[in-house]
Amino acid sequence: MTEPIGRTDMTVAEELARWATDLRLDDVPAPVRATALRHLLDGLGTAAAAVRYRAAEPALAVAADLGGPPEASVLLGGPRVGAPAAALANGTLVHALDFDDTHAAGLVHATAPVLPAVLAVGEETGASGAEVLTAAVVGLETICRLGAAAPHGFHTRGLHATSVCGVFAAALAAARLYGLAPDQVVNALGVAGGQTGGLMEFINTGASTKQLHPGLAAHGGVLAARLAARGATGPASVFEGEYGLYGVLADRRIDGRAVVAGLGERWELTRITVKPYPACQLSHAPLDAAAALRPRIAGRAVNEVVVQIHPDAAQFVCGPGKERPASPYAAKFSLPWCLAAMLIDGAVTVATFDDLERADLASLAARVRHEIVDFGGAAADQPGRVSALLADGSRVAADVPRSGGGPEDPGLDDLVRAKALANFGGGPAAGRVAVIVADLAAQPSLVPLTTALREALPAPADGLPLTTTPRPRAIRTGEDRMTVYLPAAPGYTGAGAGLRTAGLEVADVVHIVEYVTAAALADYDEVAAARERFLGSHAVPVATVPVAVLLDPAEPYAVELTAYPGGGEPVEVHPDTGFHRGTLTIAGDVVYLPGIAPFGADGLVHPGDFRAQYRYCLDRAADLLKGAGLSPGALVRTIDYTTTATRAEYPRCGRPRREVLGGTGTDGAPVFPGAAGILVDQPLLPGALVSLQATASRAPLRTVNPGWRRYETLTYKPGLAAGETFFMSGFGALEPATQKAIFTGDLLAQAEFTYAGITAVLREAGIGGRDVTHLIEYVTPEGVAGYPELAGLREQYFGHAPVSAVVCSALLRPEFLIEVVPVAALR
Repeated sequence: MTEPIGRTDMTVAEELARWATDLRLDDVPAPVRATALRHLLDGLGTAAAAVRYRAAEPALAVAADLGGPPEASVLLGGPRVGAPAAALANGTLVHALDFDDTHAAGLVHATAPVLPAVLAVGEETGASGAEVLTAAVVGLETICRLGAAAPHGFHTRGLHATSVCGVFAAALAAARLYGLAPDQVVNALGVAGGQTGGLMEFINTGASTKQLHPGLAAHGGVLAARLAARGATGPASVFEGEYGLYGVLADRRIDGRAVVAGLGERWELTRITVKPYPACQLSHAPLDAAAALRPRIAGRAVNEVVVQIHPDAAQFVCGPGKERPASPYAAKFSLPWCLAAMLIDGAVTVATFDDLERADLASLAARVRHEIVDFGGAAADQPGRVSALLADGSRVAADVPRSGGGPEDPGLDDLVRAKALANFGGGPAAGRVAVIVADLAAQPSLVPLTTALREALPAPADGLPLTTTPRPRAIRTGEDRMTVYLPAAPGYTGAGAGLRTAGLEVADVVHIVEYVTAAALADYDEVAAARERFLGSHAVPVATVPVAVLLDPAEPYAVELTAYPGGGEPVEVHPDTGFHRGTLTIAGDVVYLPGIAPFGADGLVHPGDFRAQYRYCLDRAADLLKGAGLSPGALVRTIDYTTTATRAEYPRCGRPRREVLGGTGTDGAPVFPGAAGILVDQPLLPGALVSLQATASRAPLRTVNPGWRRYETLTYKPGLAAGETFFMSGFGALEPATQKAIFTGDLLAQAEFTYAGITAVLREAGIGGRDVTHLIEYVTPEGVAGYPELAGLREQYFGHAPVSAVVCSALLRPEFLIEVVPVAALR
């Protein structure tokens, strides 16, 4: 650029227009380009999460209705639509879960209106990746500067700054991609000024208008650029004029020169913060402080929680009624609710806001009190200070200087990648999106990115349980630690992303289950190598389970993790040799065993003899437990994976179970572990007719049975209470009194009967469906087509408990289409 930016004879719109049209990617410092790419990936990830949670359906439906020429893609998939319609849909998706980034000084969600505009117009015009990236830099820098010139000035007037400033940023970025001349760009900004707005009344009602604001801003910006291209004019003084942006919509007079001061030299977009939590940014620093406070109050009665809050933040996230939000979206703007979730669950995730009926959160949220403290500076860049008054009269506190995810956060790049992969649901396709975004400047067009997005974007949450963002469910197992269950995710990449999203580390993992298809078994060395890369030197018992397919048939294997913050106690009874594994882990009272297969140190044992192989596996479990100082009577559950050919013989396994596993409960009655029998056509290795997945406990055991007499003669019980955990057998559509299978061929009826049976056992244990911490659902091939329809029914019974769903070859009862194995927390 030959002339300095900031000439006093030009309006702000004219200077922005000139800068935007002159800017070349080479003018943008490498760190600034890297920052822009980081936020583009983050925005795509938050849109992907919104796709899964059906969080923007009205905007998507209207975009489809608007239609238009096939110019641009809606991230949900389906037919292409006109660029303005695509911008509307995608802008709503990026912001729908309030998980997208925030510029603290301007209090604007920078990426939400800019990314959809540059994607839509970039596709429409066939722009190169470098051109799209340059336009994105223009848009991101503009929205940050417009907001920062009036810190909190729009919000104080009840206006959403993202909507107010976003339409200008989208218009400027779109005008750049359309190749408008500087005077046309000025007109585009003036036209955009006629579309500013975004009332904040949703704060008081929980309405979804805020979700729409970035979509409307992106849509309006694209239209403004198009109108200017066709000759529409707008005032060049749209920002600093008497009736311009700051004169009318801000709460104070603003010197418009602040918007362009240092333009091209000082980059505001490098000050954008990435959200670790899908909630209002004004709550993030207190949430970080609460996360630090949580270990100090775990297991102790809390009388009161006090949080210090900036006055500009308090009006939006604190106040009367906030402790009982009216809607999930309103909960995102409730500091008491979010703080209670962090202190109880140890995480605030997308799924935190799915269940507003949680009595534990409501109770603690009602005990959260705020104190207004003027820290100075922007409300979104405040310190976080939280303290708790305990029942014993002591007070504990924690504080952080500012929220995580900011530009100074040393782990920011890792956070963004992990968050994006988790939002996409993990897997190779999501990884390809990340690679393409990182290399956007070298892409000839947006086609590689849009193609990768179509492959990576997951189905909605009620359509593909394996790829839902994990919501950890936890069982308290000590004064300050809890066992955390996560659902199976595609591969170790997806499992690792879910772990990080839950705020956990690899060192916290205490057990792994690999659900592997025939394709994965054929290339099992690659699975093992991925596990080694994931675990490093961390020793964990691993159970490898053969399955027919996964619900996503493109995935060769899925990984289910159980974690115990701080890690458990590994016990190496024997060295691991292939599937002959000898490492177990003790975490609290629970003892996790490795998968057990009929393989000795010298290979397959008892070829062709199912019952002998089954007895070997039971003896092997006993041997492993002996190494941990326990007897086989400590087993609380076994899941038996047997080949389909053994179905007729399986009932004869009762004898070895009775001989090896029997123990005594706290009531003096015999105790046998819960059990489930799953049929698979693909053995772990040739000749293996059975393999076991087993869990034990060091706690006293108590059987639970709602009076179903048939179980009195069996070597397993419906439920087994052990310490703080309630282990259960596999449940299917089996009438308990007669043991007859019912509802043959009707998946929905079988599932409802199964869920009701589980609930009956939970009720007998003194707990309910919301106490379920994990479900494994085995579906037969005949049940796969109807399986997505179970999501709503399952939610009615168990809320949003993590679900690992796999397809088995068959179930022991040939009439079964589904069998469910639950775990729950005892109160």
